[in-house]
Amino acid sequence: MKTTTLALHEIYGVNAHSKDYCEALRDEGFQVEAIDFLQRDHPFR
Repeated sequence: MKTTTLALHEIYGVNAHSKDYCEALRDEGFQVEAIDFLQRDHPFR
């Protein structure tokens, strides 16, 4: 069973640091979802 992690962004949305952090968790075997709550058109990118 995989562990799912929901990564919440900082004040300015999902940035390069957030993406790098999520990639590092994925490399460790986690399933990571990072939702950009500030993006109105496509928040699940």
